[in-house]
Amino acid sequence: MSILLISVVALSALFSVGALVCWVMVMIRFFQRDNILAGLVTFFFPFLGWVIGLVKATEYEMKTLMVWWSIFWLVGWLPLFAFFFFGMVTHGLS
Repeated sequence: MSILLISVVALSALFSVGALVCWVMVMIRFFQRDNILAGLVTFFFPFLGWVIGLVKATEYEMKTLMVWWSIFWLVGWLPLFAFFFFGMVTHGLS
């Protein structure tokens, strides 16, 4: 296994942990605001929770949290997609 692959996976895992923490914080914020349905939707369907969180960010005072969740999610997945896509293209596996 190459050091580049290990680095990409480690970086992705690190940012995914950040996304997980943000996901939990958004769920807590929903439950604190007595929005039980949004909290449950976020628990079972994190992407829908992310969308609801973006819509309610100003109302629930969590704009910064939603920005960080978005950044962590994107930075966590982009290296993996890029590595595997470009790795397959350069090795002729596509």
